[in-house]
Formats: sequence, C-alpha cells, structure tokens
Amino acid sequence: MTYYLQGIDDDYEAVTLLSKKLIGATPDELVLTFEGRTLLGVKGVKRKLQYIDDPSQLLADHLSYTIKLHNTDLEISLQIYENINNHFRINCFSKFGSKSGQLFSLNLTKSFENNLITFKQKIKFSDQIKGDPEVAKLVRLRKQENINHYLRTNGYDIDDKSNELYLGIYDVKNNSFIDTTSVKLIHDLLTISILKGHYMGNKGYQLDAIPTID
Repeated sequence: MTYYLQGIDDDYEAVTLLSKKLIGATPDELVLTFEGRTLLGVKGVKRKLQYIDDPSQLLADHLSYTIKLHNTDLEISLQIYENINNHFRINCFSKFGSKSGQLFSLNLTKSFENNLITFKQKIKFSDQIKGDPEVAKLVRLRKQENINHYLRTNGYDIDDKSNELYLGIYDVKNNSFIDTTSVKLIHDLLTISILKGHYMGNKGYQLDAIPTID
C-alpha cells in the first residue's frame, strides 16, 4: 500500500513510516559478498543486542541476523531509536564471541528535511589506539581511506571531497525510495556495518581477503 501524505514535519512520524517500510521488506536470509567470499545470514539472533527488546526501538528484532564466520556466530542488528539528544538514529550493533558494540550509525533527524530523509554519512573511526597520538591519528585516517576505497571500488557513492557516503533518499510523503529500495538499503547498511567492524579491529572478527590496518 502506498501512502500519500500532505506533509510531515515531525521526525518521529517520518522515521516510524521508514521503520514500517523496512520491516515490510525484511528478507529471511541475507547474502553478503566481500572480495568474492559469500556470507549467509539467517534471520534472528540468540543473544540480546543493545536496545533490541526496548519498546521504543522501532525495528524491534526484525532486522537482526546471525552469520556464521570462522565457525562462530556473528550476530548483527539494525535498530532505530531516539538518543539522549532527541535525535533518531539508525544503528547497527554486533556480537561475536565475547566482543560486542556499535558498528555504524546514521543520524536520521539531521537528515530529515522537506519530507525527505537523505541517507548520507561520513565514515569515521574513533577507536582508541595506544601509543603516540599522532601515529594513532594516522592509523584511523588509513582505516577511513581503505574503507572508502573499498566501497568506491564496489560501486558505492562517496563524495571525493567530503568523503560522505550517499545511500539514497526516503520520500516520506510518497512512502517511497529514491536511488535505492528497502531491500537494497538494508543490504547496504549491513554490508557497510560489517566492513567497518572489520576495520575497527576491536569487534572480535576479521573478514577473509580484506587487509587489516594496524
């Protein structure tokens, strides 16, 4: 069903419609490919990830998957909720063995304007690295350069000057997507999140055939 709205000024209404759109397109299985290596995800996780059971978390557990990686379960969950700054964000959280944490986050409130939510975000690394602060800064920069190069090589739209990643637009008024689809957006968000977790180096897992940055 397509909803035609007169206009929505409230970001809660906008992200609620977006959440319903994504939930309605949630695949039971997920196929992700990294440098020719395929990862198969099945819907559902065994362990609680961050706000997965929180009633205010708009995606509940619908966009949560378990991926077998190196004979261990990589559990991931896309979640939409309002943070302490009253901003709605879409976040991806992971658990792998004893390691857990946030992989990727995108601010939906700041991206909502004129009945459109634009999915754009600069990928940054803020992980703490022991030793010389200047060396640590260079390592984080190399991680950013490497993930951007990988994503550009694989067809993602990243601005050459700002390094801002663009994943498409959700037209709230017409309840439709521009430059993407529900399924593609889910696929892209999870792909980028897992890739970023690999480069972060502190989430317990590494992807085969993709170099790490130390």
